[in-house]
Amino acid sequence: MRSYKRRAICSNSATRRRHPLERLENRMYLSGETGLRADYYNAAASVFSQNSLAVTTTPVLTRTDSTVNFNWDNAAADPSVSAQNFAVRWSGQVLTEQAGNYVFHVTTDAAVRLWVNGQLVIDDYAQHATADDASIALNLKANTLYNIQLDFAQTTAAGDSVSLQWVTPGGTEQVIPATQLYPFSQAITIDSGGIYVGSWENTAADSTTVTIATTQPVTIDDSIIRGAGLLIHNTIAGAQLTVEDSSGYGLNPNVAGVSKGDFLYALDAASVDVEHNLVDNVGGYGIDVRGFVGTGSQTIKILYNQIENADGRYSNGSGGYEDAGDPTPHAIILSNIQSVPGIEIGWNQIINQPGQSYVNDVINIYDTSGTAASPIQVHDNYIDGLYSPDPDTTYDSGSGIITDGETGSSETAYVDIHDNQVVATGNGGICIAAGHDVSIYDNRVISSGILPDGNSFYSSYVGMYIQDYMSGGSSANFHNDIAYNNVAAWMSPPHSIANTGSAAYENNYVFLNGSASGSYNNTSLGTATQAMESAEYTTWQAKLVSNNVTVGPVTLAPQTVTTTPTPPANPTPPPADPTPPPSVPTPTQSNPTPPTTGSSSGSGSSLSSGSGSSKTTQSNPPTTISSGSTHHRRRPHHWW
Repeated sequence: MRSYKRRAICSNSATRRRHPLERLENRMYLSGETGLRADYYNAAASVFSQNSLAVTTTPVLTRTDSTVNFNWDNAAADPSVSAQNFAVRWSGQVLTEQAGNYVFHVTTDAAVRLWVNGQLVIDDYAQHATADDASIALNLKANTLYNIQLDFAQTTAAGDSVSLQWVTPGGTEQVIPATQLYPFSQAITIDSGGIYVGSWENTAADSTTVTIATTQPVTIDDSIIRGAGLLIHNTIAGAQLTVEDSSGYGLNPNVAGVSKGDFLYALDAASVDVEHNLVDNVGGYGIDVRGFVGTGSQTIKILYNQIENADGRYSNGSGGYEDAGDPTPHAIILSNIQSVPGIEIGWNQIINQPGQSYVNDVINIYDTSGTAASPIQVHDNYIDGLYSPDPDTTYDSGSGIITDGETGSSETAYVDIHDNQVVATGNGGICIAAGHDVSIYDNRVISSGILPDGNSFYSSYVGMYIQDYMSGGSSANFHNDIAYNNVAAWMSPPHSIANTGSAAYENNYVFLNGSASGSYNNTSLGTATQAMESAEYTTWQAKLVSNNVTVGPVTLAPQTVTTTPTPPANPTPPPADPTPPPSVPTPTQSNPTPPTTGSSSGSGSSLSSGSGSSKTTQSNPPTTISSGSTHHRRRPHHWW
């Protein structure tokens, strides 16, 4: 777990319970969808290697450059970037025009490497006099997106210029225009350890955007990940994974009856650290840690994340969503993890809105246990909203935070749930439905039982409960569960699942199965209102400020265009719903075929000094790069 200097955050809309989240598509289209992602580093000799996508440090600046055509003339590219001894990685995709032979050129006096579709086509990685390096001729398909990556390292005060150009079939050498560049790379497989920084996208349903296929420690940092399926998933047990300061966006699969995938699906991992991320409109099980093989100090940390509209709805295949979805979608779930010390889920902000989300339990601890000496800590989370697709008429059995699972040797145990704020999560606020040695204390749960549109919240039932739903009241499996020092204001509205009458009533606590006698000092805030719900968000914001805490990414800079792009004719406006972005960044092209992205590993090479090489001649026959297809392992369904 990395240490941060926490920055306080505040909101201009703190008086409203549901702060006005900007529509997903408006937040995704950060740069007009043209240009290349540019990561700038204040180092040159050791940032990149020849044979790995990994970097040795994180960038000081991330932005979108509309083209690569710079002459800094010994000045800094940005105030945050050194004037000398700096490096840049430009990455994304390039859109071809007609079919035929393409030659890529890089004109610079610095060290450069250029990859097209995973193939190293220019390797002049030493400081040299200004030269126009050229690739061999590449035979490319028409109207197709190919991955492109340019690594640049400047170690001296001389020069500081670089230009990325191409010669299209029958054309002349020119700077690759912004309209032919796209700032997201295709899906990748990581098969060696290190730090990975980038923007990746996969619009195919039931697929994975970033696959982890190594047990070496992997850190995904300062990245943007978009996908219609799983965003991050390990295919090898024992993965050691850190995801921090990154943003993940779920895309509509546009296949009827298929839902979006998880932000992270960690299966039998050895360590999981998920901190300071934005998780936006992701479906499935959100942050899903299932099984664990770590030993010693290895553990699970889910901290300081901002989760918006966890959405398990099925796509209708036409850019919208059905009024149905996965049986039990969650925002965060730990399942089938036993006797692991040090687990922590804290300081996460989770806000769901009716009509834009579908979640069952927001945080679910399922057949998972800490230890008697080190219970699982679920603390200082803010949870607002839990909705079925039709929350005024349809029951959703979910709760804000719940301990859940089956009985036997793998049951839930040793969990402390404290200092959380839970607002309007329907059936229950904080609940113990299974397990032993679970404590609920110093929490606040509030629900008026009224939806933002004024209708009754049909699922609204109880603020807190301790009730054995799994073992039939067996003391061997359900014991030492307690609630104390909590406050609640939870209304059961008329014409709802628990109230068929015409008047609302307060229903704060239900403590059964022998736990009532042990629970104490749980009080009422009185009749809950929508104004009280709004005030809870204000309380949360003040709590963040007083603890100097930031939720969401703290280092990822907003993407900005630094050179004026050529706008496409008749630009297509963002879609009305969070559907996949257009496959082509300009409407003058249609139906590009995404090629397969390969992966590589190795120790790499360091930057050397010297005169470098002059312009490469085209003595080899054209190389054909095919688009191919990517095969992904389909995720098995949960059984609960």
